[in-house]
Amino acid sequence: MRLDELTDMANTTHNVAGTVAKVSTYGGSAGAVLFGLTANDIAAYSGVAIGLMGIGITLFYKRREDRRSAQRHAAEMARLKRETDHHV
Repeated sequence: MRLDELTDMANTTHNVAGTVAKVSTYGGSAGAVLFGLTANDIAAYSGVAIGLMGIGITLFYKRREDRRSAQRHAAEMARLKRETDHHV
């Protein structure tokens, strides 16, 4: 094998080892958090997460409804203006 091939293999091995170390660290941390929680803790956190998602979804669709309502209002005002201008 040539020296540059060996260097490439060493770099690849180093990168893979770094990735494996990072994944195992995060996985171990997540496992410690998850397995340290009781069923009541998990239920409480899940309830909070579901509640926050519900608020986010409601706000998203409310903004869309307000935008459509404003467009309908603008169209109605334009129609009324045309009718008023036509009768004058």
